[in-house]
Amino acid sequence: MGNDITVMTKLFQELKRIQMMQLSGKLALEVAQVNQPRSSTWHIYFYMGRVVWATGGMHRNRRWFRAVKQFCPPLMTQDWIRRTAAIMTDSEEAGYWEIRTIDLAVQAGVMTPDQAKAIVANYVQEVFFCIIDRSDVQCQWSPLTTLPQQFVWLDVDRVVENASILGAQWRKAISQYLSDWQFDVSPDLAPVVKQPEKLQSIVSPGVYQGLTKVLTGQNTVWDVALIMKKPFITVVSSLIPFVQDDIMGLNTIPDAVFPGFKPQVVVKPIESKGLIACIDDSPVIGKELEAILNPLGYEVFSILDPLQSLTILLQKKPKLIFLDLVMPNTNGYELCSFLRKSPLFKELPIIMLTGHDGVIDRLRAKVAGSTDFLSKPPEAVRVMQVVQKFLSEMPIDDSSEVVSQSINRTVFQ
Repeated sequence: MGNDITVMTKLFQELKRIQMMQLSGKLALEVAQVNQPRSSTWHIYFYMGRVVWATGGMHRNRRWFRAVKQFCPPLMTQDWIRRTAAIMTDSEEAGYWEIRTIDLAVQAGVMTPDQAKAIVANYVQEVFFCIIDRSDVQCQWSPLTTLPQQFVWLDVDRVVENASILGAQWRKAISQYLSDWQFDVSPDLAPVVKQPEKLQSIVSPGVYQGLTKVLTGQNTVWDVALIMKKPFITVVSSLIPFVQDDIMGLNTIPDAVFPGFKPQVVVKPIESKGLIACIDDSPVIGKELEAILNPLGYEVFSILDPLQSLTILLQKKPKLIFLDLVMPNTNGYELCSFLRKSPLFKELPIIMLTGHDGVIDRLRAKVAGSTDFLSKPPEAVRVMQVVQKFLSEMPIDDSSEVVSQSINRTVFQ
């Protein structure tokens, strides 16, 4: 692995360890994205220190469509698209649904083993190009006993070397024009013509017609290269001068979707910050609190019957309790006083919820031992502020994206 760019990166060191120890398993990667709020997730699979599969990133579906269009067009039929979509929704196979589809296609005689090898090699090389020289990578290793595929095992040194060479060529192609540009120029960006009149005055009519047909802002540089049947380095070398002159732009676009199929929305799981209880005889209140707090990483569980609350609370041990003031069989004052007598709940934040926010109600709640008081229905910003206050969270800006998303969920669910 001779390229200097990769020598000191955490990923490079981890790859060397896996190779030298001949490990079998999955390397999960979180890669920070420049000018993007979220990191991208990648997975590299190894067998005896060799690479057998790699996938992930923001455009996983696009990569699949490009691979099958290039190496096995019959998989673009409606029948195979439906089969692939079904595999994607299978929780046991979703991790490497591409390989399961390849296996089925080879067994059905639609794809040859050579085509399967070509797709695997293409996937691995593209993934490594995207991640190999990044220093902002978090790695997590998981041993595995099963293999995603057995068509081809790739040498780590060779894969890294090829990716590093391509990376150097890519940077050279853009640096002469965009050396001072603070922008993460990636093949996952989509070129689009911003000034068609100016472009038309520069290029021939035939070139203009071809460019405007392809550069619609819906195709990434990878996609454009496949359509034009040219190396993606050549494509970006041709387009970058136009980008510099603001005749073209490079936009971030979402992943492709399978035609005729509504894909599952996969939300990246947020690390759990603990449990929060909602004791309220109305299930609606619990759902509203769940919609507000789940995006922040909290799990909310509802207790509809206050008489069962103690048993459930002792079992689940929440970090905070939202407690309704008016309930059948008992009321929030009595239940709060009862909970405060237990050492387990003596210091736990208990937030009273009521539709009648009066001075007397607040005073009685305070005497009963409540930590704070909120009106019903719960407002997203106030709920977040209370949780931040009593669970030592970072202050929440009521104009933040998370707040907006939570309010939208609460209103429109």
